[in-house]
Amino acid sequence: MGLGASRLHYRQGKERYNYWTFRPKLSLMYNLTEDLQLQYTFERKERVSRIAMISDVSIQSNSMESIVGSADLKPSRDLFHEFRISYMNSRLQAIAQIFYKHCHHPNMALYERTDDNLFIYTQKNQKAINVLQSMLYANYWLVPQKLSCNLSGGLFRCFNFGDSYTHCYTSYFVNGGVNAYLGDFTLSAYADNGSRHLEGESKGTSGAYSILTAGYKYRNWNFSLSYQHPFTRHYKGFESELLNRNLQKTVVGYNNSRANSLWLNVTLKIKRGRKYEMPDRTIHLKDTDTGIIGK
Repeated sequence: MGLGASRLHYRQGKERYNYWTFRPKLSLMYNLTEDLQLQYTFERKERVSRIAMISDVSIQSNSMESIVGSADLKPSRDLFHEFRISYMNSRLQAIAQIFYKHCHHPNMALYERTDDNLFIYTQKNQKAINVLQSMLYANYWLVPQKLSCNLSGGLFRCFNFGDSYTHCYTSYFVNGGVNAYLGDFTLSAYADNGSRHLEGESKGTSGAYSILTAGYKYRNWNFSLSYQHPFTRHYKGFESELLNRNLQKTVVGYNNSRANSLWLNVTLKIKRGRKYEMPDRTIHLKDTDTGIIGK
């Protein structure tokens, strides 16, 4: 268990705020058998949106849209619950996991339409955003230490409760791979169906991914040849859609440089000087999340 704390102070003209945010975390593990383990993790995280730092200044993003700051925003308080059961032996590694996230009065997007048909984007503490995710993962060694295959999949459920709307969305994800270790040679294949989510009124989709890789290690040299998105001419990297009642907008991004492409990577590892043993640290403290849905 642990506790982190941050103090945020901001002042611009007459606008100012001082916030203390706290991040307690608790993790419990219990070994049912030598190979079977249960784990529960609880975490609370408080965040302040960056849009609060520009007060009520209006920034025009294009001819019809503007971004307006909100000095009245309060920190979002997110609660995380994660249940995991894992089984591991010399041939099989399997994990079943349920993740639930409750965002209490989070900073959610708010779109308003003016009388002269301009659209204003700002943020406001609204009701809640909840996320439920379940996942199954398995990795099996077909040939011990030589050939393995892995497969995972699950369900992603989003609940968005704004002041004037309710949006719910369900998506499914699946991915798998095969890895072969042949001395200094490594062969691998991986594919997934991308990801889909709905946060507030913004629906996002990332493209499916597939890659074939062959690697070779020679002393301090590493060579790898990758074939990304085989037989794909136009790779759609992402798609975002706005579901607001006043403003509908869809943005699609394509990355043809990643489609049906070959990549050669060469790496040289250079070691010089005396070697020192680094201390073993098991505490990882970081707070770099920028979104509500991202863990």
